[in-house]
Amino acid sequence: MEDLDSILLFNSTYERAQDLLGGLIALRSAWIGDEYHIELPDEAKLHRLQEELFFFMGLRKRLLSMSTEEIAELIEQYRPQFKEEDDVRRRHEAAKGLG
Repeated sequence: MEDLDSILLFNSTYERAQDLLGGLIALRSAWIGDEYHIELPDEAKLHRLQEELFFFMGLRKRLLSMSTEEIAELIEQYRPQFKEEDDVRRRHEAAKGLG
């Protein structure tokens, strides 16, 4: 039974991390799109966002090689960042009349 519990815990933690990293990736994709839609895109900002996008994509690919504890630490590390960035994005969209 302990093996099943460990598998279930890993699966649950893995899915939460996938959702979190997917959210961080989606935010960067949206910001990159926003930047391309302005008359003079900020090349440095685009470069930084693309680097962050690739970083989070790489983390998502490595999840299966991580332990449950490592994944839980990743969630704890990046959850506050996602919440803050998601709030900023929602306020921005609401101000533009999109939300």
